[in-house]
Parts: sequence; C-alpha cells; structure tokens
Amino acid sequence: MLLRFLELHSDDQVVRKLKSALYPQALSDKLDTTTQTIAGLTSQLESKECRITVLEDQVELLQRIVANEAKAYTNEPDIICGVVWRARVAQDEH
Repeated sequence: MLLRFLELHSDDQVVRKLKSALYPQALSDKLDTTTQTIAGLTSQLESKECRITVLEDQVELLQRIVANEAKAYTNEPDIICGVVWRARVAQDEH
C-alpha cells in the first residue's frame, strides 16, 4: 500500500526521497524471496532427480529379469520338442 501511495505521488520531492530509500529494501526483499524460492525448487529438483535415478535402476533390473525369463521361456519349447522327439524315437524303436 505504501509503495502504491508512493507511485501515485511520485512528483513530490519528499516522496521521491522516500521511494529511493524504500525501493532498495523492497528489491532486496524480493531478491531474498526469489533466492529462497530458487533454493527450494533446486532442492525439489534434486530430490526428483534422485527418485528418477532409482526408478531407472529399477526399470533396468526389471528389464533384465524379463529378458532372462523370456530367454528361459523361448528355450522351453526346444526342451519340450526334444522330449517329444525322443519319445517318438523311443516309440518307433519299439
């Protein structure tokens, strides 16, 4: 409110002196607030980056597990076919 009053009465010499005295403090306060906001956002970003790294590691581990399971699954038909083939050979021999 005071700053708005000063803006409306900026022609007055006393008001100009008050403005010059007050604005640096107001700018300093804004700078402090902005700095604190940036620090908070940086902290949040670092926290999220850590969580993303953990999630990426978990995804990589799951991909390896799925790849191993898929490899084991694709080998199963060969084993089954081999058993069936051996059974047929054994049956033909009798």
